[in-house]
Amino acid sequence: TLSWLRNNVLKTTDNYQKLDKEAGMVLAGSEGLFFLPYLAGERVPYENPDARGMFFGLSMRHERAHIVRSVMEGVALNLRMCLDVFKEAGIQADWQSILASGGGAKGETWRQIQADVFGLPVYETEGEEEACAGAAMMASVGLGWYSSVEEAAKAIVKRKPEPTEPVWEHRTVYEETLARFRFLTRTCQNS
Repeated sequence: TLSWLRNNVLKTTDNYQKLDKEAGMVLAGSEGLFFLPYLAGERVPYENPDARGMFFGLSMRHERAHIVRSVMEGVALNLRMCLDVFKEAGIQADWQSILASGGGAKGETWRQIQADVFGLPVYETEGEEEACAGAAMMASVGLGWYSSVEEAAKAIVKRKPEPTEPVWEHRTVYEETLARFRFLTRTCQNS
């Protein structure tokens, strides 16, 4: 979604690091601007291939940085709803931290938004090519080098030692934002 925003809406060549820094200048909650990230339909938490994205609450006070941050927040809030679905389904996991990987994990603001939305520390992986590492893990399990994906992940995936910790003042903002985001998502999914 950030790539779509950068290339198709902002029409800029600014790198993601610059966009991440701009988003960091805006307060949590983007001053009431919401972004529903369903640009290609949605699968989880609500299966609806016809769902579409939208900005909601856009006003004259919002600038480019607000739009960038709202896109990041929309993705994080949707991921939070996915996590809630897993928890409600009774899926057992270590819900004590999040491991972020890929290009987006490099952004300080992006990791902070995730930590604040999830209320959990976010660790960044040390690797550069996580998709390749994932393929290597699956192949190593298939070849019998590891007995499970979990064992392979423990051996192959390394995380940086210092997490991005949640800012607890932001937690209240994001819990209120999440309630509104859920309402918007359900309302727009049924339209």
